[in-house]
Amino acid sequence: MSVTCEPVAAPTRSGFPALLVATVGAFANYAVLLPVVTAWAARGGASPAGAGATTSVFMLTTVLTQALVPLLGRRVGYHATFAAGVAVMVPPTIGYALTDAMAPLIAVSALRGIGFGLLTVSGSALVAELAPPGRRGRASGAYGLAVALPNVALVPVAVAGVDLVGYPALFVASTVVPLAAGAAILAIRRTQAPPPPADTGRPPLAAIAGPVAVMLPIAVVATGIITFAPLSVPAASAAVLAVFGAAALAARWGAGQLADRVPGTATVRAILPVAVVTAAAGLALVGLGGHVGTGPGTAAALLGALLLGAGFGAAQNQTLVLLFDRAGAGRHGTASAVWNMSLDAGTGVGGILLGGLATHAGFAVAFVLTAAALLAGCLPVALRTAAR
Repeated sequence: MSVTCEPVAAPTRSGFPALLVATVGAFANYAVLLPVVTAWAARGGASPAGAGATTSVFMLTTVLTQALVPLLGRRVGYHATFAAGVAVMVPPTIGYALTDAMAPLIAVSALRGIGFGLLTVSGSALVAELAPPGRRGRASGAYGLAVALPNVALVPVAVAGVDLVGYPALFVASTVVPLAAGAAILAIRRTQAPPPPADTGRPPLAAIAGPVAVMLPIAVVATGIITFAPLSVPAASAAVLAVFGAAALAARWGAGQLADRVPGTATVRAILPVAVVTAAAGLALVGLGGHVGTGPGTAAALLGALLLGAGFGAAQNQTLVLLFDRAGAGRHGTASAVWNMSLDAGTGVGGILLGGLATHAGFAVAFVLTAAALLAGCLPVALRTAAR
């Protein structure tokens, strides 16, 4: 069923810097808290499966919200839904400081997930609105830098420093600073948009199935570090998160540059299959390195984080660009929702799957089995998607 709405004012292209600043602020709150809340829950006595549930519930409400954002965005503007997302996700973070009991942690995570669902779809849709078609690969890469920067600059510091300042102080800082930066979205102003194409409904399933079927399982694999680094590699979790974040940032930026400069070439078509292989190898190395421990184990875990970050970042950019191209004009919000839902659903599934496997068999077995499943199930899909 197609969904049509009256055209609304669209953000001017000069608003792109404001989008990047607001994105850094919002994702600072998100990125810092995924591993920290998991560790906070484990400190309160939760098992790996229970700690992972804080991520899974967050992602469940995220995905449910994301399905509604294209309709809301077309009515009120994606800059408005982004601002609403910041307002719903960031302030409730203070609630984590009150207790490490599971029920309140789950409740706060569920509420914050609604805000995250609003701002993720809105941010990606604004990239398509603010960047002309010939520069969307690079614009997506710049947006990816804004998303990944908190992982590189803040997550390792937060994970390493939480014992110094305490969890409550970190939760307060993760509320105040991101809220101030996220307010930059209010600087985006709207001008009258041109009428959209007649068909603004859902893109054909065949056009979007391939990118989604690659992004979702790679997101599952990335959860091994994003959510479980403090538990799976306790001796080097801060370094592992830093390497992962830097690699994801560089790979997403590089993939965006290639997508615009040499579109349709064999090099660009190879990005997705290579990303799958790289991510799978990375997760396996992280699991084995965490099992071995310090010394060679730490070196293996850091190499694994590098590979997993590179595969994750490259897949993020390439699948988003493919979805924008294949969805067609007038469907940027829908394409953004589909992409974000696949990414965040994968993260939620990863919290349940990897947490459950690790509870019964340990993180090394959980990571190696998941990496093997990614290769067997996702690599053929990536090859077919890239060849189209």
